[in-house]
Amino acid sequence: MIGELPELPELDVVIASLLFLMTRHTQNTDPTICRSIIEHLALLERHPDCSSAALKNTSKSLKKQWRGLMSLDTNSLSSDKRGYPINKIDTNVH
Repeated sequence: MIGELPELPELDVVIASLLFLMTRHTQNTDPTICRSIIEHLALLERHPDCSSAALKNTSKSLKKQWRGLMSLDTNSLSSDKRGYPINKIDTNVH
């Protein structure tokens, strides 16, 4: 119906999806995957069936870290093979 909120997925589905997305991100650092991870962390943090303070706090902390990672990815024009922005790498010869 119009105006109804979509049904939330079960808590274990949210956690399983997060594990899948994080693993997928190690294989493909697509910003879309990063955004999806952030959205799933927010969903986990606010999920009504999540009563664990540890899970909520960890989700909140990880969400901030993933947002920072995403801003690094979008702010850098190029990266090295490990995904580090070129402008952050020490290129001085010692």
